[in-house]
Amino acid sequence: MINENIGSKKILEISIVIPTIGENTLNKVLESIVNSSVNVKEIIISIPENKNLNILKEFINKNHIKIIKTKFNNQINQRIAGFKIASSQYIMQLDSDVILDKFCIENLHMSLLNITENASVGAFIMNVSEDKKTIKHGFLNIFVKSMRNIILNNQIDIDSWSITKAGTGFGSEKNNISESLINVDWLSGGCIIHKKHNLILDNYLPYDGKSYCEDLIHSFLLNKKGIKLYLNNRAKCLHEDSFNIYKLLCR
Repeated sequence: MINENIGSKKILEISIVIPTIGENTLNKVLESIVNSSVNVKEIIISIPENKNLNILKEFINKNHIKIIKTKFNNQINQRIAGFKIASSQYIMQLDSDVILDKFCIENLHMSLLNITENASVGAFIMNVSEDKKTIKHGFLNIFVKSMRNIILNNQIDIDSWSITKAGTGFGSEKNNISESLINVDWLSGGCIIHKKHNLILDNYLPYDGKSYCEDLIHSFLLNKKGIKLYLNNRAKCLHEDSFNIYKLLCR
């Protein structure tokens, strides 16, 4: 649903919820939202009360930002706290280190509008260093991927965005994605848009600190609720994270 126009940019009925512990990438994330092809109704930032938040005043004054303080230091519970106060029909969860492409929000929103079934749609998240450090070609790449697939799934080929028999979530090779919208087994939690009534509001990992494998658990709970998961590879964003061996093995 579109509410109104401001200048040449539409305001979409979207609340963006960002859990954070005060990362220095947050201003870059907010800048990418402000520079998007569309505006959103509100941005909700959820931060533990014992953490400091340093947001540029220009973002707070112009972009309907709400800041909520939580008693817990857990990204899932922080996100859920933001979900509960969000006022829009569509809710977008966004990590505080994921930088949006100019058309990411618009593409996610449009794809969710066009899907007739109950669904959530995730963005295609690139890693800052993957193009420089990923092994892409040659025998070593084929050997590493084959060993990985056999160990984790007892077969050489693994479908893109599938969950292996070992419970590991696999991404995709960019060259293998032809359709703009594909049905997947799981979504990275870094950037997903939901309809408000489809949100998972129970804290499924009630522990302080970093939540591991939460994307797979969240995807499982959405599937269990009858919500189909889609990846829109035209809705792009960048993950400002250090390169790691998991990324190396998954490409």
